[in-house]
Amino acid sequence: MDQTTAPPPVIHVAVFRQAGRWVAQCVEVNIAVSAAQRDDLLRVLTKRIQGQILLDARSGVAPLSRLGPANPRYRTMLEGATRLDTLTVPEPLKARLLKLIRRLDWPSPTLELAAVGG
Repeated sequence: MDQTTAPPPVIHVAVFRQAGRWVAQCVEVNIAVSAAQRDDLLRVLTKRIQGQILLDARSGVAPLSRLGPANPRYRTMLEGATRLDTLTVPEPLKARLLKLIRRLDWPSPTLELAAVGG
């Protein structure tokens, strides 16, 4: 895939509390993680996405192509949600994820997080 012609994928993420834990649910791909602290969510989510990309690469398929979208209720949850500007991918994880993506010649995804309730 030519990175100059393909736009980077945008993965919208709903962030909410459920059963006393923070949850991050991706909308375009059905990936969800949870953590006791909201500040840990992005690290856990980035590692999960990195692991899926690596698994897909080893299987010879396009990154995240085997995962369908999440339940449509999560996209509905994002309507009117408050966008979070404070969460960023931690630099060491971002560097590893970007290195893996470059090796696969795939544009780096953009994670757009939004707080839903809580």
